[in-house]
Amino acid sequence: MSSFRNGNKPDELLRLLGDGRRTALILNAQDWKAPEDRATDLAQEGERLESIGLQPEEADLRQYFGRLDESRRALVGCDLVWVRGGNVFVLRRAFRQSGADGVIPELVNGDAVVYGG
Repeated sequence: MSSFRNGNKPDELLRLLGDGRRTALILNAQDWKAPEDRATDLAQEGERLESIGLQPEEADLRQYFGRLDESRRALVGCDLVWVRGGNVFVLRRAFRQSGADGVIPELVNGDAVVYGG
């Protein structure tokens, strides 16, 4: 985990990932922002992750509210779940309503994904 952007040890993150680079980028802690501001944050975060060799793709948990199976499909197969900071209460709501609050720990505990942000 990093308290500022990608942190200062991206090589450690890449080591944890091995050859995997597919990254589910969760930006739902920014859902309270205007759509254009959120889109700017998404582009910047995506560029930062790409700069260290990752392949980020947004996993917008709002698309999966009440659809646990689809939420699971969106996250299974990713090598990294990267969660951008912001409003933790808004993020918690998105995790709960999408079921990601159960899927992500299951994947992490099964050593199927690395969790960071």
